[in-house]
Amino acid sequence: MSIRKVLVPIDGSDASRQALAAGFALGRRFGAHVEVLHPRIDPIDAVTFAGEGMSGEVVQELVELTERQAEGRAAVARAMYEEACAAAGIGDDHPQAGRLTGSYHDPVAREQDAVSRFGRLTDLIVVARPKSGESNAYDVLHAALFGSAHPVLVAGTAAPAEVYERVLVAWNGSVESARAVSAALPLLVAAGQVTVVHTDELEQGTSSQDVVNYLACHSIAATALALPASQPVADSLLEATRKADLLVMGAYTHGRLWQLIVGGVTRKMLEAADIPLLMAH
Repeated sequence: MSIRKVLVPIDGSDASRQALAAGFALGRRFGAHVEVLHPRIDPIDAVTFAGEGMSGEVVQELVELTERQAEGRAAVARAMYEEACAAAGIGDDHPQAGRLTGSYHDPVAREQDAVSRFGRLTDLIVVARPKSGESNAYDVLHAALFGSAHPVLVAGTAAPAEVYERVLVAWNGSVESARAVSAALPLLVAAGQVTVVHTDELEQGTSSQDVVNYLACHSIAATALALPASQPVADSLLEATRKADLLVMGAYTHGRLWQLIVGGVTRKMLEAADIPLLMAH
């Protein structure tokens, strides 16, 4: 399956600028439509809780302040989108098969709800990399991963590439990692080096060599590599990313709360790895 539509939620921050650049780079690579999303907060919803016990005059002032702040963020986000379109030599347009096109949407909605809804009709969602303590960024990532049924690319910290030459696939035999491999196929085909890394904690009946053999069916040459057992998986995987341009991995739940989901290897990769992460659930 090729990538024909990319969704990029942005909030006007520097991190979302990186996500926007990554989304347009992929759009150029695949001749895809890039749909940029900037949900606008409803001022009434924003002050409903904060306004309890306050006078009507104070609540109105809060509403007006929230509106001004939202308008400021929206103006920055729109300018980012227009700059990206100008750099790509395109304008705001409807999707056209095989051509890079872009569109911008700013619905009044909760950010997580909008990301889930728009994300259900796309091939890939590109999000900004969350930083430690940024609960809203993690909420957006959560909505993209668990509310859309589509893979998510977490933007890296460096200038994005249209082709990821060195790709690292983290394999543990789980359903999540299998879906991540499948979602990554359009990117793996163009890679010059694909390495499937694993630990001894593989689910029964699967192996990294099985992944290598599967990728060969798609004319993708890959090699298997065991991570050192002498150090924690997160540390070994992070070290391996130093020589890669993209990390492909599953997003794991195991029935736990999201706060616990991102407490292990996933959080380590999100906050410490510099390269983009392609994740699937």
